[in-house]
Amino acid sequence: MTCIIGIKHNNEIYIGGDSLASDGNGFCSIYNEPKVFHKDKFLFGYSGSFRVAQILKYNFDIPYHHPDLSDMQYLVGVFIPSLQIILESNNSVKNTDNGQEMADDCRLIFSYNNSLYCLHSDYQIEENEDNIISIGMGDTIALGAMYALHDKNTEARIIRSLEIVEKLNSSVRAPFIVLKASLTNI
Repeated sequence: MTCIIGIKHNNEIYIGGDSLASDGNGFCSIYNEPKVFHKDKFLFGYSGSFRVAQILKYNFDIPYHHPDLSDMQYLVGVFIPSLQIILESNNSVKNTDNGQEMADDCRLIFSYNNSLYCLHSDYQIEENEDNIISIGMGDTIALGAMYALHDKNTEARIIRSLEIVEKLNSSVRAPFIVLKASLTNI
């Protein structure tokens, strides 16, 4: 279980998360592989399947974004179908009554071209006007903390919100990792 927070503030995007790995049966350990990482023009944070994240980070080739496509057209029509293909070929999907989903209820927060998105397990993409997204077991606590701590600088705000979630949710543990989207890749 986990908590990942993404925020776009003052035209900068940060994504932060915890380091706990758990199996749902009570076994927990600190995961050495950060749940937040850069890949090409993207910054990702994930909850759910470590395997999906490993495929995304190490095996997935980010597809070309043709300049005639808007960002959303690219994400929905090119990026997501390419991701679905590699996840299926690596047995990291599950079949549901509503179609195919990423394994283990995996969700992603990511930045692309200075926008912040959430990719749900059913491949639905969300971009909200508040520019704050949280996923994982502590998501609602994190959102409340992020709104309450609006007067802190962005990175400190994420860290303090994750500390609050850690205090109130046994599925979230330090160390916390916060990364900033690289403006040079946008």
